[in-house]
Amino acid sequence: TTLLIIALMLLYGLWYFAGSIIGRRIMIRVSRGCLEKGFRIKLVSPSSILIESSDNIAPYRTLKYIGLYIEWLPFENIFIFPIKYLIRRRPLVVIKMQFKKEIKAFAEIYVYRDLKNNSEHFYIEKFDLESNKLHSIVALLHGEKLKRIIISERPSVSIITYMDKECGEFLNDVLRLADDIQKVLSADI
Repeated sequence: TTLLIIALMLLYGLWYFAGSIIGRRIMIRVSRGCLEKGFRIKLVSPSSILIESSDNIAPYRTLKYIGLYIEWLPFENIFIFPIKYLIRRRPLVVIKMQFKKEIKAFAEIYVYRDLKNNSEHFYIEKFDLESNKLHSIVALLHGEKLKRIIISERPSVSIITYMDKECGEFLNDVLRLADDIQKVLSADI
């Protein structure tokens, strides 16, 4: 039994070492399209990465800051990796954006997808936003494949979703959505 325990410890150690290296390479590959747009990356762990707008590039459109925290599979953990792989095959992304123009509003919107009926349902938990603006924002979210969006003062917009495209293309969609939300919030409806 002692040899079995030693063998299992060696196997786990080898998996941890190899999984850490492979995980970091995969996460850099996942973020490559965003790097080409001038963003900087920070490897947080072998399974997560932080992508932020760089100080030396012009801020994007109406944004002062944008950051994407991407988390995927625990490549370094031999026990949790297969379970997570079965549950979540796409990277989870938390996006934080700060508009240049400060907003005085709050809304928390959850999106539920009914895969059987191919429909979307929006649940608005809290809001202090004019109903016309809220309806306009919900209309923007149709078909966006988001899980949750929070509009507040700091950060202006937080989004939780899954990355189902190349990082640069995904980022373009996020920036377009941010512009559209900013237009709705600053419009006189």
